[in-house]
Amino acid sequence: MSREDGLKTKVNQEETAADKPLNTIQSVRRALQLLKHVAREDAPIPLSVLVQRTGLNRTTVWRLMETLLKEGYVFRDPLSNNYVLGYSATQLSTNAHQRYRPLIRICRPILEKIRGETAEAALLSVPFHLEMLCVDQIDSPQVIRLKNYVDSLSPLYCTSNGKLMLGYYADDELDRFLQQPMEKKTPNTVTEPLSLKKEIILSRQRGFGMTQCEFNTSENAISCAIEQNHQPVGFITVSGPAYRFTLESMLEYAPRMLELCADIQNILNEQSK
Repeated sequence: MSREDGLKTKVNQEETAADKPLNTIQSVRRALQLLKHVAREDAPIPLSVLVQRTGLNRTTVWRLMETLLKEGYVFRDPLSNNYVLGYSATQLSTNAHQRYRPLIRICRPILEKIRGETAEAALLSVPFHLEMLCVDQIDSPQVIRLKNYVDSLSPLYCTSNGKLMLGYYADDELDRFLQQPMEKKTPNTVTEPLSLKKEIILSRQRGFGMTQCEFNTSENAISCAIEQNHQPVGFITVSGPAYRFTLESMLEYAPRMLELCADIQNILNEQSK
């Protein structure tokens, strides 16, 4: 190899080494650009639109979105395969989490009242895409109690608040939802579409949803919705160990829960005037 060829090789190696961090920075910039496009949309955005708006290669966009998906920064709607912001992205903003503070403040006295009346855990959850997000919880005073679910997401099909949420879906939306794969969280989890649909319709008719060891093998729960303009803005849940918080206990407390949720709705309606 000549001296000139050797110098060219050395320069090429140095350029290649210098390109690596730049490529990494470029990937970060592209991922943030995609995240901004997703954040600007009120509805889930398709991959094809992201490709069109960024001018990036479709494979590149798909790989970056898959990375963001795995890290929780975006969520893929299983009904449309389009993207919305994930919970990890909202946690980066103090405003995103603070938007639930007014509801938490209004509901906290009710949660404390429920805990006092039932001696079980009382929780407040809000709809978050196709899951439920727990934003507040008051623990049972008893030694054996519920785990802390605050800031955790739970599925719709096997939770008491989730089944109730599904009752607000239009019939065609519900049918599409029930066609997606559903993991059996416990042996009691109902995943057969027709059976699950019957439970959802029953929850809608009653005004409360229940689960018996369907999300967790040792927990039962009952939930009621807090509505504004006939749409759910939150869900109050009472949950406890299955051996103690039985089906009979849940059904007995259901009328009281409906009454307390109505009280919250009245407060929200008064404040919105």
